[in-house]
Parts: sequence; C-alpha cells; structure tokens
Amino acid sequence: TRLLFAWSVEGGANQPQRERWSAVANILSYLDTDFLDHADELTFITGLANFSGYNIVFKEKEAYVGRFIGGDEVFDYDRSGQCKGVRSAYSIITHNDFMAYYGSDKKFHQWNLLQDTIISEGIFPETKEFDPNTDAFVQGFDIARRNQFRWHCPSGDTTTHNYTVVYDYKQNIVQVWEYKEANSLSSIGAYN
Repeated sequence: TRLLFAWSVEGGANQPQRERWSAVANILSYLDTDFLDHADELTFITGLANFSGYNIVFKEKEAYVGRFIGGDEVFDYDRSGQCKGVRSAYSIITHNDFMAYYGSDKKFHQWNLLQDTIISEGIFPETKEFDPNTDAFVQGFDIARRNQFRWHCPSGDTTTHNYTVVYDYKQNIVQVWEYKEANSLSSIGAYN
C-alpha cells in the first residue's frame, strides 16, 4: 500500500541517501513528514528489495533492513553489517530463502539477512576486471524453471552485455558464459 522513492529530487537537489514513501494507504501522494535519511554511512542508495516481509535498502557498502511499524515513521530500519553493499541495482534478485546481488567488492553474493556468502569466488579474477563505468548495469534474472540466477554483464571494452554469470542455487555451481561478439546480449528480455 505504499510507493517508495529511493532517489528523489527536492528543491533542485538530488537526495541519493533519502527514502520517501507515500502516505498511509495512499500510493498517489506523500507528505513531507514521510521520509527517512539513511545517513549513518554517507554513500548512495543503490537499490531496494522486498524480502520476507522486510523492506531492504541497499547502499554502496551496506544495507538497511526495515520493518513496517506504521504511523508517521512507517518503517523502522536497522543497519546490517553482513551485506557488503550493492554495485548495481539491476543485479538484485530476491528468492524465497535469500537474495543475490553484485556487490561493491565486484563479487556476486547470496544474503539471507543473517549471513552473506560470496558465490563467485572462483571467477573473481574475471569479475574484478569489469569496467567500473559500466558494471553498474549488471542485470540479474531468476530462471526458476532451471533453478538458476543469471547476471548479464558488460565485460571489456564494450557497453553491451557479452558475459553471463550463471549460478545454479540448488547445486551451488557457478559458471561463466562468454560471447565472442560484443553485442550478443544487447537485446535482453524477460519471460516466464
């Protein structure tokens, strides 16, 4: 029943650390009192997710886990030290038991709010070479019928996706699919 804004423009200034939400039971408007500054750690908000009844606000080096409480505050947030931060908002994938994301350390992670596990340690020499100007566009998908998460990534001197990290979360196997042509994955779709 709420619309969340993780990056708003207020008075001509960007608020990359502020989250706003709509008024109670009204997703068409919000009041000036309906906001929260995530300023403990002065980095940008890099993504949002809903997981197990919590509102998760990802930042560059950490995450905030929010519980719904209602009233003027609406959410009560706790800072999480387990999450290592998210580099690409598009990389966040939520599953029944955990979330997965491309982290600020240039590794892929699995996080269940209690424990953060690196799932791409075996391919880290490759992912650390991603261009820091384009790796914010790493795109994640949940291919449920194959029990896989897939992240399409730009690798090398290209702005298109030519590298796919595949994680089979049932068998805990990570693979890399590379494409010879730089624009092989430039038209990505989602399907069921």
